[in-house]
Amino acid sequence: MSMEKMLQVITDTAREIIGAHRATAVTTWDQNWARCKTTLSLSPEFGPRRPLLSPSSGCELHTLWLALGRAGRLSSAELLAHPAWHTLGPSLCDFGQPPDWLAAPLTGRDGRDMGLLHVCGKCQGDFTSEDEAVLLQLAQMASIAIENTLNSEAREANRIKDEFLATLSHELRTPLTAMLGWTQLLRSGALTADEEVRGLEIIERNVLAQAKLIDDLLDVSRIVTGKLRLNVRPLSLASVIEAALDVVRPAADAKAVRFEPLLDERAGHVTGDPDRLQQVVWNLLVNAVKFSPVGGKIRVSLTRQGSRSQIEVADEGEGIDSDIMPHIFDRFRQADSSTRRSHGGLGLGLAIVRHVVELHGGSVRAESLGAGHGATFVVELPLSAVVAEGHAQRPDTSAPRAAAPRSEIDLSGVRVLVVDDEPDGREAIAKVLSVYHAQVATASSAREALALFAQARPDVLISDIGMPEEDGYDLIRRVRDLAPAEGGRVPAMALTAFAREEDRLRAIEAGFQVHAIKPVQPAELAAGVAKLAGRDASPSGPNGDGHGVSANPLIMAG
Repeated sequence: MSMEKMLQVITDTAREIIGAHRATAVTTWDQNWARCKTTLSLSPEFGPRRPLLSPSSGCELHTLWLALGRAGRLSSAELLAHPAWHTLGPSLCDFGQPPDWLAAPLTGRDGRDMGLLHVCGKCQGDFTSEDEAVLLQLAQMASIAIENTLNSEAREANRIKDEFLATLSHELRTPLTAMLGWTQLLRSGALTADEEVRGLEIIERNVLAQAKLIDDLLDVSRIVTGKLRLNVRPLSLASVIEAALDVVRPAADAKAVRFEPLLDERAGHVTGDPDRLQQVVWNLLVNAVKFSPVGGKIRVSLTRQGSRSQIEVADEGEGIDSDIMPHIFDRFRQADSSTRRSHGGLGLGLAIVRHVVELHGGSVRAESLGAGHGATFVVELPLSAVVAEGHAQRPDTSAPRAAAPRSEIDLSGVRVLVVDDEPDGREAIAKVLSVYHAQVATASSAREALALFAQARPDVLISDIGMPEEDGYDLIRRVRDLAPAEGGRVPAMALTAFAREEDRLRAIEAGFQVHAIKPVQPAELAAGVAKLAGRDASPSGPNGDGHGVSANPLIMAG
C-alpha cells in the first residue's frame, strides 16, 4: 500500500472509531513542515461545508501535544481560550461554537516527531478519556505503519538504484568491449580491407550508442532539477514523425520489421519544440522495433481527436504485463532487469517521453492486452489555436544528419589553436581540422595557449573546459582581457564533455561564442570552425534550410 493510501485509511479509521465529524493526519518524516502531508477524513454532515485545513495551521497545538507525548483533549471552552485559536478557529468553527478537540502525536521508535493525528467535533456528546486511549493506540499503530512503509519504500528505492547502477555499468561496458576489441584488431594489421571497414563501422556505432546513453542520463538530470527547456514554435507533427521514421528505419530493416505509417497532415499542427517531439517519437519507435519479432510490423498513425492531435505507435511484440503497466513510465524501471534480460537500455526512454509530452500540455498512455499481445503507445497533444492553412512550419529535427562532404568545407588559411589537457583528444581534434586544410597549433594548458597567442594570433580558438590549474573559463577570460590587436576578440568554441544547460550558459557568459558537446562529428566541428572564421559552410539541414541539428549540436551564442 502506498503512503498516501495508508494515511487515508488511518484518518478514516480514526474518525469512524472515535465517532467524530473530522479527522486529520499531518505527517512529515524529514522534519520539514513546509513539505508535510495533510490527509483529511470528513463525516457526511461535515464534508460539504468544510474547507481543507492548511498544513501549517495549529502548529502551536501540535507542539503542545508533542510535548505531552500522549493523547490530549481540549473542550470547546479550552480551545477557545488557546492562543492558537485565532488562526485555527476560522477553518473549524462550523457549529456556532468551537468543537471539542482530541489529538495524539505520531512518533517514531526513536522518539522522532512524525506528525499529529487529531479529530474534532464529536458526533454525539463530548470526547472522553476512553476516546483518548483509543486515539493514542491508533496513533501508535499508525506511527509503526508509517515507519514500516517508509522503510519498505527506502528498501525498494535502494533496490531500484542498485539495479540501475548495475545496468548502467553493463550498458557502458558493453560498447567499450567492442570498441577496444576492434581497435586492437585494427592495430594488429591482420584484418582484410572489408574487415577493417566493418571494424570501423562497429566502433562508430558503439560510440554513438554510448553518447545516446549519456544524453539520456543528462535529460533525466534536467527533468529531476526542472531545467529541461523547450524551444517552442508552430510545427507539423507529420514531418516530425517522418523524420523519426527515417532515423529508425535502418534498425527496423535489420530485423525485417516494416513500418505502416498513416499520417493525416491536417491533424498535426501544434505548437512545440520540434527537437524534443522528435525525441518522443524516436523513443517510441525504437522501443517498438526493440520488442518486435523478426518480420513484424509497426503501425504509426497521426489523427485528430477533437481539439487534440493523436500519435499512435502500435507493435506486435512482447506486450506489457499487467503488473508492469502502472510503472511503465517510471524512471529506471524495466520489465526485466535480471542478468538474463534479452533487451538492453537503461529504462529512461519512456520516462523522458512522458515528461516531454507533459511539458507540451499533452498526455501519453500505454495499452496492452498482456504478454505476447503487443503494445500501443498513444500520445495526445493540444492542437494550435490558430493555424494558417498550409503554413505550419516544418520543424528542425534532432536526428543525426549525414556529414557534409569534405569538399564543401575548406579551412585553408584558417589558423586554429586547440587547447586540451588530454593528449589523445587534442591530437584527434587537430587531425580532423588538418584534414579540412586548417593550420592547427595545439596547447595542453591555458598558460601554454596564452604563450602561443603572443607568438601568433589564431583566427579561431577551440578550448576544453575541464583542465587542471586554469580551466577553459579562466583561459577565455584572460583572452578577452587582451587588446583586440593581441587576439582579445578571437572567435572561440568551448569543446567540452560538460553538457548541461547551465554549462552552456556559463560558457557563453565567460566569452565563448559556441558551446560544443563531446563527442562531436568531424564535419560538425569543421562547420563550426568555418562559421566562426567567417566561412559559413555548415551542412544543410534535412529541409535544405541550413537548420538541421545534429545529435551533438554546436550551440551558438544568441
